[in-house]
Amino acid sequence: MDKMTGDDEMLVDIDLDLPANVAAASGWLAPEVDDDEKQPAKTTKGDPSADPLPSKELEDARRAAQEAQARLDAITKQAEADRAERVRAQEEAAKNQTYALNSHLARMDAELKRVQSDHDQLTTSLGAWKSHVEMAKRQLAQAIEIGDAKAQAEMNAQIAEGHAMLTQLEAGRAGAQRDIEQAKRERETAIRAAQMATERAQTDADKRAQDKEQAEAPTPDDFISTVRGKIGDHAAEWFKSHREFITDERLHKRMQNFVEDWVDRNGESAIRSTKFTEALDERFGFAKPKKAPDPEPSNDEDADMEEDEKPARAPAAPVSRGNSVGKAPGTTGSKVRLSSDEAATASLMYPDLSPADARKKYATNKARLIADGRL
Repeated sequence: MDKMTGDDEMLVDIDLDLPANVAAASGWLAPEVDDDEKQPAKTTKGDPSADPLPSKELEDARRAAQEAQARLDAITKQAEADRAERVRAQEEAAKNQTYALNSHLARMDAELKRVQSDHDQLTTSLGAWKSHVEMAKRQLAQAIEIGDAKAQAEMNAQIAEGHAMLTQLEAGRAGAQRDIEQAKRERETAIRAAQMATERAQTDADKRAQDKEQAEAPTPDDFISTVRGKIGDHAAEWFKSHREFITDERLHKRMQNFVEDWVDRNGESAIRSTKFTEALDERFGFAKPKKAPDPEPSNDEDADMEEDEKPARAPAAPVSRGNSVGKAPGTTGSKVRLSSDEAATASLMYPDLSPADARKKYATNKARLIADGRL
């Protein structure tokens, strides 16, 4: 059975016998303690791991967390309501502005029609008076020819009146023409204003839709939090360091294709191991370059180098009473000390095993490395 030893370490039972000198010389291998030597675990008052939180305080803490979450939800809801009200007010203002501009444009159209009508009437009147003056001039000529003084005076009066009316009509028609040009300019200004207002309203609507889409789209942290339970901590931390594979659509697609192919070849459970992150580094160019192997020594130097490279053996140490790792061959039950990080690594390396069996297998391999002098 695995035992905690403090400082986030635990002792793991393994079925492996090691020489006593190896067991005693390594701080990773821990001796067993007889029952009569076991000391009661010391607890420190106030230590959260030793003093569980009383039920009332725990309930108060939970209630406080629930109240804080409720306040946060209320604030979020109010913020969404305020945003919706601002959007509604903006849309209403844009609608009113469009209505006002359309009304102004309609008045400009009516004014243009009126001044054009006035101009047409003046032009018609001007033509009639010109004809009247020409007729009076012909009648005047006839009166002069026959010597009718009275007719001559009457025709001269009509001609003078006609010229005066023509002058007045010409001035009126010129004014009407200026009114027409002014009305056209105002109408064009109103049309441009209406077009600009429509474009602004469309731009604002597009921006609101984009902001809403961005607000609803998950952030990289949201994506990592969502998939962490499936891919494990190693892969989640890899994505934290390479967020471009979440935000960039092209890279995200490439990553998805690679993951699907890798899972098909290695199994879905392997995605939680460091093997998966190493494969990601290798595939996308983040792997560190491998060190070139040292050149092989010549035959003449082999013996000397082998002698130099022999590891120095640790001196034999007295075997502690009850140290199971120093038992005689044929017995079982050694213990290996594992840190919390090593225990977590064991679960990732052997995902198909139970946590206890994974730690046992990891500890056994570690003990062999110690016995071989490689650790």
